[in-house]
Amino acid sequence: MTKLITLLLLIAIAGSALFTPSVDAATKKSKKTKSKTPTVYVAKLKGTSSFKTALGNATASEKSGKKSYEITLENVPPRAGKKVLVFIDNIEVGLIKVDALGDGELTVDRTDDNLPTVTNTSIIEIRMKDDGDVVEKGTFKKKK
Repeated sequence: MTKLITLLLLIAIAGSALFTPSVDAATKKSKKTKSKTPTVYVAKLKGTSSFKTALGNATASEKSGKKSYEITLENVPPRAGKKVLVFIDNIEVGLIKVDALGDGELTVDRTDDNLPTVTNTSIIEIRMKDDGDVVEKGTFKKKK
């Protein structure tokens, strides 16, 4: 009888060890990381009537308050004086130095409350630094 009780006690102890989580497992918290994909907007830039050969592309996104813009320009005429300003919704976001071929790029990637939040109707304009003439412009659309 003592052997039977001892055997049952051992089975009970072994069974509880199998079904009781360890202290480490019980104290660990599950961390679920949310990977929120930023909404991306794109715009095709087209030269205005005075700058018909100019063209370009723009991409804008925002994630966790960090705004990112990428703008590329091509065929900006020499009259541009090698420097043009980038405006999104009439807010200046940067300056592009245009090379001898009329090409240039700008990348903005920062947290700044003064930078505009791009929407499906935001307008981007590239303006001459010296006189403010619009060289090219486009409207952002949500990337599909």
